This record gives sequence, structure tokens and C-alpha cells, in this order.
Amino acid sequence: MAGLRERGHEAVLACPAWDSMMEPARAQGFPIVSTPFRTKRNPLGVIYTWRAIHRVRPDVVLANGTRTVMSAGLSARLTGTRFVVRAGAEISPPIPLRIAQLVICVSASMVQFARKCGVPAERIQLIPNGVDTDSFCPDPQLRAQTRRELGLSEDHFVLVLVGRIAEGKGHRYAVQALSQVLGQLPNTVLLIVGKGDLEQEVQEQTASLGLESQVNMLGFHPDPRPYYAAADVVLVPSHWEEAAASVNLEAQAMGIPVVASRDGGLPEYVVEGETGLLVPPADAKSLAEAIIFLSELPQRREAMGRAGRQHVTNLYSIEKMIDQYAEVLLEFTNASSP
Repeated sequence: MAGLRERGHEAVLACPAWDSMMEPARAQGFPIVSTPFRTKRNPLGVIYTWRAIHRVRPDVVLANGTRTVMSAGLSARLTGTRFVVRAGAEISPPIPLRIAQLVICVSASMVQFARKCGVPAERIQLIPNGVDTDSFCPDPQLRAQTRRELGLSEDHFVLVLVGRIAEGKGHRYAVQALSQVLGQLPNTVLLIVGKGDLEQEVQEQTASLGLESQVNMLGFHPDPRPYYAAADVVLVPSHWEEAAASVNLEAQAMGIPVVASRDGGLPEYVVEGETGLLVPPADAKSLAEAIIFLSELPQRREAMGRAGRQHVTNLYSIEKMIDQYAEVLLEFTNASSP
């Protein structure tokens, strides 16, 4: 929104009052319209969103997130407003994709998903995720400070997993892999940053394996940069057709190699062997082998970190992403009619 505003466009946020975007948007002076519904199946969502669209009268409604797309799509149709979906994850049921006049996909795997849902190729645009490479950048001082605060020395080999603790995100495989790694790397620790439905299950798994001193569950943090900085390797072990985890880009932008699953759109953001390693999804043994491999090659990790930073800077900067959105949305609104 800030980037589009800088390029001369107006942006209005429509979201529930309790949404995490509300306060940052308000602090930056964006107009905000409340759409107070909690679930994507709440029929009142259509009414709230219709009111928001009727009040703002935008040129285009851009729906972002599975909770909002259905209400946004139906409301846009009712008001005769151009409707665009940003497909950052699989959407079920896929009705919003079919009624959208434009679907912006974050990865080639999401393009394939949209095509399977019946969206014509001419209504699909691929715009990869972007990351603020000024904010997410190598920071040796932050690394030393965060390790010190967590009671970790440079002798510790630190693995970091950032994301919701939910089915398909691979936390259980990461913990299992850690148990296999410790025989060769007893100073390995795993930092888990996030919260979610499977938090207790992961805690119980950690306890059953006797890993309480090697696994640190840090809860949700809106700014994960200190934990990326502290990492030797960042893990992205998803196994649910992940569209394109931002963690991949954020870690690489900070000069940290990643070990990610060959799952969904994840391989599109990692250069195998250059910026990280790819392993089969839901495979703790392969994950452990990749961790051990990187632990034994500190110079290789440093080279991967540098390559990852360059990779993201060249292809996935936030500025490049915003330029693409501005171009596509402007072309779309000029060429289409409600």
C-alpha cells in the first residue's frame, strides 16, 4: 500500500478492527474501513464488505487472504467493481478465483492451481513475493546480541524455523530431524518462532524425545529479524503445497542459507546448491542429512549466504514487486470495464 501510494495511487484498507494490519496502516495515515467478520464462511462478511466498497467506490478491489476472498468477490460483483485476487495460497472453494477478473499468483505452482480451478490463462499474472532488502540484511551485531540474549555462543549451531505452528508447516519433522542431528552435532539448537494450533503437540514431541534443552519455542514475534540473524541455517520444511513462504526470501536477504522442502512454490525461490538446499517434503532423515552437510562446511554456508542475498536483491526486492503490481493493476483498470 505504501509503495503504491508513493507511485501516485490511492490505497484504502478494509479489514476487521482486530486485524494485525490495522495499526500499522493507521500509523502510516491510510484510510481504513472496518469489515468486522472473523471467518470466511460468515454471510455477514458480504454485507460488511459491500458497505465498504459502496463507501469507498474504488477502481479495483484487491482481495488478499483466504478469509476475505469470498466476501470480497461477491461484494465486488454486486457493486460492479473490478475484482482481483492475490493467490498466495490455495483457495477452497475456488469460486473467488473463477469470478475474479484477474488472479495474481505468487509462484508458478499457484498459476498451475489457478489453471486447475478453471481460470483462463489470460486472466492470470505471476508476480513473485518481494522482501525489503534494506530491512532484511546481514547484521553481525544483531547476530551477536540475539545469541547473547538467548544464552547461545558461537559454538552453538543454530537452526531457526519461523512460521505458524500448524499442520503442513513441518515442525514435527524439524524436531525429529534435530534428534537425528544431535548424535554428530551435540551443540545444535532449534529456535521455533511462531504460534499455532499444533504448539502443544510440538511441545509434547520435544519432551518425549528429551529435547527440551535443544528446542526453544519463542512464540510469535512480529519482527523475526533477530532470529534470522542468530541462525546458521533457516529451515522451511513445509509439506502442504506451500505457495511461496516469505521466510525463504527473508532468510536469504539476511545472508542465511535455507534448507527447504521441494514443496509447492518453495523450490522457485531457492537456487539449489547455491542459496540453499532442497529436500523431499515430510522426510526428517533427508532434512537431518542436509543440516549435517551444511554444518561441516562453514565456508560453503557463508558463500550460500552471500549468493542468497544477491539472488533476492536482484529478483525479489519489494520495490520490484510493487512496480509489477502498479503496472499490472493500472493496465488492468485501464483495459477492463466493470
